[in-house]
Amino acid sequence: MTAEEFEEFTMGQTLIYTDRSGWSGFEQYLTGRRVIWREDGGLCKLGYWYDEGERICFVYEDSEEPVCWAAFMTGEDSLTVIASDFGAIQDVTSQTDLPLNCPAEGEDT
Repeated sequence: MTAEEFEEFTMGQTLIYTDRSGWSGFEQYLTGRRVIWREDGGLCKLGYWYDEGERICFVYEDSEEPVCWAAFMTGEDSLTVIASDFGAIQDVTSQTDLPLNCPAEGEDT
């Protein structure tokens, strides 16, 4: 999947990712390739993504090290990403145009 295809699929959407163990996280895709990431029950982290060759790389506010993924369409509306650095596989299990609920630090999640 090219960066342009990835951007078209994700822009303005909040995607729910799940891995094979049942872990889940949420990512809201904003203009300018900006994102908000939230693990299930966790706090939100701001970040951005960029393309590096055939990979989509993410950098978040709590780390300067990118996390890079290969993204593949596995159906008409299905996306799977594979971490190129550590082999994790995550599937998009649903998506919405609603924004993430980002509680302030110290609030119940």
